[in-house]
Amino acid sequence: MKIGLSIIAILVIVAAFFFFHHRRPPSITGIGVMVTVRNHSLEVMDVRPNTPAAKAGLVRGLIIQRIGDTTTDGKPLKECVGMMRGAVGSKIQLELIDPAKSTTNIVEFTREAIPVPVGHGTLPP
Repeated sequence: MKIGLSIIAILVIVAAFFFFHHRRPPSITGIGVMVTVRNHSLEVMDVRPNTPAAKAGLVRGLIIQRIGDTTTDGKPLKECVGMMRGAVGSKIQLELIDPAKSTTNIVEFTREAIPVPVGHGTLPP
């Protein structure tokens, strides 16, 4: 009886090992920016490395004026984040203001799966 239980315990441990070590890490779909609302404007707080946003050269402090055809001025943060997420491979355009250079640019992104760091409580768009 003890041998049977030991074998079952070993099988459970092996199965758990394969389950946890061969799972894909959690991810969300987006462009890889963390944003906040400041003075009624949507501002880039952080850019995740190796994401569409990083590859396009986005930096902290840029203002996202439009997501697609929708202005972000006065919109709730949750709504703006939702607009930036979408299916992997889908396109999104952002109109970005660089306050440091007083320039405005429109940049098109292709959404990707963005790995979520384990143990972090917030998800980037």
